Amino acid sequence: MEISSIEITTGSATWHHTLGSRYSGNIVITTKSNSSLILNSTLNQHRKGPTIPTSPLSGRHSQRAMSTEALDQIKTGGTGHVPNDKGDNTACFIFENFNSLAPWKNLYKYHRLNQLIQHFDADFALEVELQVQWHECNCSLRLEKHLTPSRPKCIAYGFNEHENFGRCQYGGTCAASMGKLAQFVQSTGCDPHHLGRWSWLQVGSGSVSTRIVSAYLPCNSNASQWSKKQRRWTVYNQHRRCFQSIGDNRCPRSIFVKHLALQIRQWKAAHENILLFVDANSDVYDGILAKALSADDIDMREVCRDILGHKSPNSHHSGSSPITGIFATSGLACSHVLQSGHNYGIRDHRLFVLDVNLTSLAGKYKPVATKARWPTLTPSATTSSVIN
Repeated sequence: MEISSIEITTGSATWHHTLGSRYSGNIVITTKSNSSLILNSTLNQHRKGPTIPTSPLSGRHSQRAMSTEALDQIKTGGTGHVPNDKGDNTACFIFENFNSLAPWKNLYKYHRLNQLIQHFDADFALEVELQVQWHECNCSLRLEKHLTPSRPKCIAYGFNEHENFGRCQYGGTCAASMGKLAQFVQSTGCDPHHLGRWSWLQVGSGSVSTRIVSAYLPCNSNASQWSKKQRRWTVYNQHRRCFQSIGDNRCPRSIFVKHLALQIRQWKAAHENILLFVDANSDVYDGILAKALSADDIDMREVCRDILGHKSPNSHHSGSSPITGIFATSGLACSHVLQSGHNYGIRDHRLFVLDVNLTSLAGKYKPVATKARWPTLTPSATTSSVIN
């Protein structure tokens, strides 16, 4: 559940906050001084799917959960909403920084990701910082096995293929399409240097083509609490070693921006739309990447600000700036966006949920009526998993 409109009145003071929506009713909170705060909230049911509590709730416990979540959303400052009725001509995307998938420890993040996909009726999932060296990961733990089992899917991985520290490797990106829209995937790929800087899916039909990109721009961090060994493993230093080995001594962040901008220009020259989900590790409105994406020959807009009418809040729970964002070219019609509070999705970053008009994304699409929401399909016959 997510609160869309909360109003707290205490004496003559009134405080109003707007978030996403879920059921109707008042939540009464009693303070230590026994004065009551009335939260007049409009709450809707989850979008065509079940609630996703961490444990089963029923009866009076669900009311307690509602008030607890209301307070949590206020504290963490989630913003925006997606409507309960998704509609047939809408594609839904979810995006988050995983801060390590670590499937060899447990499968919790896979399970949580599948819950979120079902909950929001998502068609695409974009992830960064999976921190997996997929060549070292057991086949039974891969995404294609655990992501929405028994549904058609297409997955593009990106990770550093030049070094092997073991199965845990900082960085990495992933872009996946699940369900009926997987049929629109025309090709997949990753950054040309195979460093896991970005992964992409090309979707479309007829004359419409869109590149859906998941990207991670590393930070140059020399945190004092990190050991020399840990600093050696950072994504920034992985990239630096790779480029220095071919005689390029520039800052890896600068190289990233120049290479991604070049890639986007090439896609635009081929008359493709671009939808970029990125953790930029710098302000998405005035940082190094934002400035490059605003160039006249790229002209990509930050979608969250366009839809919400204001800048995004801090992305990481311990940060102060919006370093995660969604950028789109003008041909894409993006309608709704939700940024959750922290620790709602997979980890301590915000979960992003975006609705995009399907016709603008992939061309003409004729919905196929099905009786089952989660049809039973044979994985070997319907699953197309691509590792790049």
